[in-house]
Amino acid sequence: METQRNRVISNFRESAVRVFLNLWFDFEKKVRSLNRQEDNNLFDQLQSRYTSSLKVELLKHAEICLSEYCGDRSSLRKNLNDQVAQNISAFITKARLL
Repeated sequence: METQRNRVISNFRESAVRVFLNLWFDFEKKVRSLNRQEDNNLFDQLQSRYTSSLKVELLKHAEICLSEYCGDRSSLRKNLNDQVAQNISAFITKARLL
């Protein structure tokens, strides 16, 4: 059972990286065309929109992974939700550095 849990977590991490990078590269491309001093409000809106999209997509992938797991889903759900939060935090941190 632990092997299946580890496989589910690994699958989620792989899909999370793909989702994160796809959204990040698209976000970065749009932000590079902005003048941050003049368009800071637009930057904030873009960051909020992409952060929200990241959360939705990651939670969707987490639910798919949970549906494939036969063991204790509550502890796995907590683990996956923690990873979603870490990805969102990493996205926000990277965005601030642009």
